Amino acid sequence: TEYAEFQKIEKEYLSAVGKAKYNQQVAQSKLNAVEGGVNKMVLEFGDTKLSKDILKNYQPTDSQILEALWIFGELKEEQWVGKTMKEVSNTYLGAARRAAKGDALSSHLNLDLVDRKDVDNPNDKKERFYGNGDSNGPESSHGTHVAGIIGAVRGNNIGSEGTTGGNNVKIMSVRTVPNGDERDKDVANAIYYAVDNGAKILNMSFGKPYSPDADLVWDAFKYASDKGVLIVKAAGNSNEDIDVHVHYPTNFRNGNVVSKSVLTVGASTKDPNALKARFSNYGKKSVDVFGPGQEIYATYPGVDQYRFLNGTSMASPAVAGVAALVWSHYPKLTAEDIRNILMETVNKNEQLKEISVAGGVVDSYKAVQKAEEIYKQRKLK
Repeated sequence: TEYAEFQKIEKEYLSAVGKAKYNQQVAQSKLNAVEGGVNKMVLEFGDTKLSKDILKNYQPTDSQILEALWIFGELKEEQWVGKTMKEVSNTYLGAARRAAKGDALSSHLNLDLVDRKDVDNPNDKKERFYGNGDSNGPESSHGTHVAGIIGAVRGNNIGSEGTTGGNNVKIMSVRTVPNGDERDKDVANAIYYAVDNGAKILNMSFGKPYSPDADLVWDAFKYASDKGVLIVKAAGNSNEDIDVHVHYPTNFRNGNVVSKSVLTVGASTKDPNALKARFSNYGKKSVDVFGPGQEIYATYPGVDQYRFLNGTSMASPAVAGVAALVWSHYPKLTAEDIRNILMETVNKNEQLKEISVAGGVVDSYKAVQKAEEIYKQRKLK
């Protein structure tokens, strides 16, 4: 019944709020313990580039600095080696302040976080034009990483390389989700906006377990499909069978496929003996393919910043980038063609056979070969 569903959602919500409050208190305590010492180290080290030897031989006498040194045990080496203490401070304290501020507690308040100039009417489901042009929002690390996985320039020996590369793709940044669970109305409008402004592939690295206005999103999926646009979306990170535990947005409406140009992506690893990432959702019907999603190195906000992140949020753009690579060289193919090519050319593996439709990991080389074959069969130029 609807009341039973409400009770379930309420229980999960209250549990999540309690966890978020606890994490906020822990974050505030950590910030209080290290902020003074970190600021003193910024002054002491100046423009010096940090190294393991410098830190090993560093012998401070200030008690605040001694208390703050443990942050280097928490950070990965690539986050501080070769960087100034000011850069380290900006990265570490910036994240610590956001956590202490408790963004997770207010992440559902989309209007506050996005700071819309023209606030929408949440009761008007058909309303389209509201919001502002701030694609960064309150925090842009996730989107920057996703964009780099797709579009980072290849062959320049800097940072990472995108699965498409900067010469074959343009990124349209659409801030769909402030932080936390996205509203269905915002998702639908983001799809309409991107499609109407010329996007050919939509990467959707977000998701949630409940969708009160799923019809809005399904209608937008159909709109994108009718306009020849491919949607690539993350399967989610709950290690659940989403054939049973639905992860939204889903391409299934009352058990029926909404669009033939939607591709749902699970996360794979580099380990041939454990190919599915432990966190990745799966589903014989609901997850189409897998793509690299563990320890993915890509762009991050800041000067010359790159980081390793995990998630189906990383796997989805890896696959979307392959789709863009193929489509940019074979532009006369349709969105459905591109989806089918990626599905048919996966590297199949028994570990993925019963937990996805295609039963394998996307392969860009095989996908290009298949596209070339189709071009020859159809006598396209």
